[in-house]
Amino acid sequence: MALTYPLNFPSVGVQGMNMRLIRVNAVTQSPFTLKPQIFEHQGTRWEAEITLPPLTDQESRVVQAFLTGLKGQVGTFLFGNPLHTSPYGTATTVTLSANASIGDDELTCNGDGTLLAGDYFQLGSGDDARIHQVVEDVTVGTGSTVKIEPPVRASANSGDSLVLTNPKGAWRLTTADVEWAINNASIYGFTIPCVEAL
Repeated sequence: MALTYPLNFPSVGVQGMNMRLIRVNAVTQSPFTLKPQIFEHQGTRWEAEITLPPLTDQESRVVQAFLTGLKGQVGTFLFGNPLHTSPYGTATTVTLSANASIGDDELTCNGDGTLLAGDYFQLGSGDDARIHQVVEDVTVGTGSTVKIEPPVRASANSGDSLVLTNPKGAWRLTTADVEWAINNASIYGFTIPCVEAL
């Protein structure tokens, strides 16, 4: 029986992570005034390199199976910022009070507390799971505006919840090749380059 995607990320811990938000901008500059013109295209996605802690042969097997089970760029997996397990604000429940369309960078929400700039949350589930970040402090009440980045990539409906605890998005490997390092003490090293699965 085939694996069902997205896979859950192995529970072996994370030693380090480089995470960045990639945008597509076009920039031209006047040769006379040197004044730039900047055009913002809609393309944006998260990218990351996830470094796992050193693992023994036995500990590494679940990671090896996870990587080979992804079949390169075919499969997807769920992953989030490992340090962000809950918001720094006081909100525990936030729901959309209006539909969210692709490209929206503001959400209309109902909630019960504050969301602070930098708080992460998840919209959607499975392969449609997306990670967003709050970019301005807000007290969420009835019909409050929550400013976010990146913009909405999959439409969401009024009543949908913002997942505030352990938010995750769908990711895929950046290449069809997978590899790991093994040293003479039989310790395995893994760095997993991945991109948001759009």
